[in-house]
Amino acid sequence: MFLRTRSFLLLLALIVIATETSAQPRMTSAVADGPVYWMPDTAADPHDKDFHLPIYVSLPSGSPGCNPDDMTVEVAFNATRFHPKSVTRGTIIGNTVAGGERVLTISLAGTAAVARGIVTEIVGDVLLGNIEITTLALRSVKCAQVPVADSIAEGYLRMRGDYCEEGSDRLLEYRAGFGITKIAPNPASGPVKLEILGVELAATSLELYSSFGDRVFSTTWTPASEGELRREVMLPGNLPGGLYEVVLRSPGRHDVQSLIIVR
Repeated sequence: MFLRTRSFLLLLALIVIATETSAQPRMTSAVADGPVYWMPDTAADPHDKDFHLPIYVSLPSGSPGCNPDDMTVEVAFNATRFHPKSVTRGTIIGNTVAGGERVLTISLAGTAAVARGIVTEIVGDVLLGNIEITTLALRSVKCAQVPVADSIAEGYLRMRGDYCEEGSDRLLEYRAGFGITKIAPNPASGPVKLEILGVELAATSLELYSSFGDRVFSTTWTPASEGELRREVMLPGNLPGGLYEVVLRSPGRHDVQSLIIVR
């Protein structure tokens, strides 16, 4: 009975791993022997910045595909899970949010044609979100503003980690300005003042690490109101000379800055 149970658990673990790393497209429309456009399944940490969501294409042999000068793609996903900032190829020409869904329109004008591989990548910040998994719905691919009769598949973005068990109020939208906004003086030879700007009414920590990875200072606080999101923290004035990393964390955000102490 023990061996059978252990075998079952091993099989279950392998299935979970395969599911997490699957890049097999789930078709939302299919055309025999035509180009296939899709987004893969992926997982990300809410602290991930400049995370890439790729859009793939696979053209059958002999297929001309779509002239990129006339090509636009439309992607939809939960607006609380990902904040897009740019694309690696092409231009974002539409970015709207309605009913909690963000719809992104990307023009590939002026880019080289791709027969197989990544057409472009959406670059942005992963957010905590109000759901654990959001579908990455590749809504349409258009040539000269006309939908093409190609195969299109969706993917998903899943939150990695147990963040739903941390903090209090959830950050369900992107807020600019989070981080260590000022370190003065830097370089320093005495006490150092940090200016902090938070975005969540939840447990927030500030830690200082030496170049050897040793934590030499830490403090934690929980803002009770919006007015307490700004904070000043003084670092000890007797730190040994060297290069340090200042790490600010809240449940949904993360910032790292460098500090130099001169002796």
